[in-house]
Amino acid sequence: MVLSDLFADGKRPNLLLIITDQERSLAQWPASYQPTLAAKLPAMQQLAGNGLNFANAFTGACMCSPSRATFLTSQYPYVTGCTQTGGNPLPLPAKFPNLASVLSAAGYGCYWIGKWHLLGGEEPGSSSSDLAPWGFSTWDPNDAGITLGTTYLGGGTIDGAPGSPNQNDQRYLSDALAFLADPPASPYCLVVSLVNPHDVHLGYLNQASNYYEATTYTATGAPIPANANENLSSKPRAQSSYTFARMSHGNGASEQDFVDFYAYLVEYVDSQIKQILDAIGAEQLDQTLIVRFADHGELGLSHGLVEKFVNAYDEAIHVPLLFSNPQVWPQGATTQAMASSVDLLPTLASLLGVSAQFPDLAGADLSGVLDGGSNGVQDYVHYTYDDMFQSGPSVIRAIRSSQWLYAVYVPATGSQNLGGDWEMYDLSADPQQDTNLAGNPDYAEQQAMLEAELAVQMKEKNTTPPGWPPQYIAGQSRGGPVQA
Repeated sequence: MVLSDLFADGKRPNLLLIITDQERSLAQWPASYQPTLAAKLPAMQQLAGNGLNFANAFTGACMCSPSRATFLTSQYPYVTGCTQTGGNPLPLPAKFPNLASVLSAAGYGCYWIGKWHLLGGEEPGSSSSDLAPWGFSTWDPNDAGITLGTTYLGGGTIDGAPGSPNQNDQRYLSDALAFLADPPASPYCLVVSLVNPHDVHLGYLNQASNYYEATTYTATGAPIPANANENLSSKPRAQSSYTFARMSHGNGASEQDFVDFYAYLVEYVDSQIKQILDAIGAEQLDQTLIVRFADHGELGLSHGLVEKFVNAYDEAIHVPLLFSNPQVWPQGATTQAMASSVDLLPTLASLLGVSAQFPDLAGADLSGVLDGGSNGVQDYVHYTYDDMFQSGPSVIRAIRSSQWLYAVYVPATGSQNLGGDWEMYDLSADPQQDTNLAGNPDYAEQQAMLEAELAVQMKEKNTTPPGWPPQYIAGQSRGGPVQA
């Protein structure tokens, strides 16, 4: 059986989309630790054992609101206007079709549980009908993860911790279990959007032990990345604003505690997902397509950085993506096909036979890969960043292939005198992206090819920013444009 058989002859399997926040791909952990962490993720093991794992899946944008708007609409933030976290709300489906409107065209009821983060100035919300304009039911406000404030945490294992109530993921888990115990008439699409491991910021703020049991999370034994002390002098200037040292403000936070805490949160949220999977009966599971992914990643001390701000490193953009159904993938499989979060909506539209109604989606249709008839439909994925402006160039346009990452950093509007920054990495020789090859005459031909491809991607997806191309300013710019 192939996936298209699950949708053949008008059949409509239920859809369960499970989203985590700030979870990087397992491949972005130190290699020696990957088997250890994988063994502690039973939900991920179950989904991979009955699913297709995309080993090369990337977010189309970083930061919470931009990344969510991207996978919901299959449009980039520069197009939708959702360029900044806490900024503009998601445009209504009359302007940009979204997950709910596409699935509604195929006869689905659409339900959202958990973090939304696209209400703009209306956050954190107040009513279960807040998401109705976008086509979703059963929302349970308040929203979570919308700031680094303690009432918006994903969870915490200590009841009554400072800033309570803060156990939002526990609330969302309870909502999901109640939904699955008494589901609506099929077909339905349920989105369960969990906040963790977003709580990782508590680690560099030296507050983790206020909300989680320190004796538990410090036992993970996660290694500090080998490039945690990297010299960023050859890297784009804005990155240095988000080193562990600067973000922790000398508050005594430990690098080891930080990586241990992040690993623990990945385990913790996986255990909650396992409860959701266990609540689905075998018969219901056979008739459900589960999609498991994350909105974006986390640096986790790679390059000495934390969070996901102003960068295009794999730790920030390489995310888990699995499609799972025990009938379709009884033994599990992995594909090397390049995939982006922007591809989710056109793929579902294709499977449901409604693609013709939504011709302007920016992403690629991955249904051929899911059916096993294609090794890939694109050589490059496109990544953009338009949030958290800093003193250095902070608007990013990038492309990622199986071998190359190429990113150009453009000054925000009004600060063109800063010039641009460039970075390029050969991932076959430098998988940790330590050596910036941009501007190196020995790689001029390769950089010219990548520059041309980036121009194509920006034109096709309407992401060309103001001030393009940026100016190279000697003594300021990092990396360099294509050498003549």
